[in-house]
This record gives sequence, C-alpha cells and structure tokens, in this order.
Amino acid sequence: MPAASLLQLVSVVALDACFAAIVGTLSARIWLRGSSSSPHHGDVVRSLR
Repeated sequence: MPAASLLQLVSVVALDACFAAIVGTLSARIWLRGSSSSPHHGDVVRSLR
C-alpha cells in the first residue's frame, strides 16, 4: 500500500507542476503581448499607482 500511495503522490505533484508551468507560460505570454502591443499600457500603469 505505501508504494501505491507514493506513486499517487508523485503523479499528483507532477500534474500540479505541469499545470503550474502551463499557466505560468500562458499568463507570461499574455502579459508580454499586452504590455508590448497595447497603447493603453501606460495609462493602466498610471491609474494603478
């Protein structure tokens, strides 16, 4: 039983890491694209301050 639970733990951690990597790359890509091509980026930064 410990081997099965260890395998389950490893698979959950691997899935979590993959999901975090996918979300991180997607959000970074969206943020980079928005900050580089959006004309309102400066206005957004000024309004946030």
